[in-house]
Amino acid sequence: HSEGKKIVALPDGGFAVTGSSTAFDPAGDIYLLRVTSGGAVVWQNTYGSMGATERSESLIFQTSDATLVLTGSLKAAATEDVLVTKVTLAAGTPVWIKRFPNVSGADNGYDLKEAGTPAGYSVTGRFFNSSSTGDDVMFLKTNSVGNVTSVCQDSIVYQVRPGQWSGNCARQTMPLSDVIITPVVNNPSPLTRSFCGSLTGVNGNTETASH
Repeated sequence: HSEGKKIVALPDGGFAVTGSSTAFDPAGDIYLLRVTSGGAVVWQNTYGSMGATERSESLIFQTSDATLVLTGSLKAAATEDVLVTKVTLAAGTPVWIKRFPNVSGADNGYDLKEAGTPAGYSVTGRFFNSSSTGDDVMFLKTNSVGNVTSVCQDSIVYQVRPGQWSGNCARQTMPLSDVIITPVVNNPSPLTRSFCGSLTGVNGNTETASH
């Protein structure tokens, strides 16, 4: 099972696609594909650790150093942690990998943008807040090497597995009927909850980030 989650255009007219695949690990790996403007595959890789579930949700191309930066999650035990990863455009070789553990619950990075002044990346997604025992919106700002603070270090190593797939794509269509929806506004009272604090990356998979 493989799926694509995000596609970005490249300066040469080609595209890069990110998602996930179970081709090499039933638990799931990150899947990254680069194609030319004509659709020919330049390279396709999966990234992951055996037994862990890695997923990629979003991807950007960074023009300054010709790299691809992605965000997603890694689930190695009971909870999922946010991942931010940079790879080279030339071959998909990992440059750095950052993981931000939260033992309280499952987190995930869903989207990211390149940030400036100072240079870095902004990531948004899901954060499990133990004080509210539920999911909250997450916003994470890193510097150019994926560090939230100077103590954040690479905590995992991916095994890059070159993917070799081939096959034909089929398209099925079905007619859809128009549906008229009339929304009802109930004027709910918003609940404000403040939980933002310092988020610290760690060196090692068993340490906990503080929130």
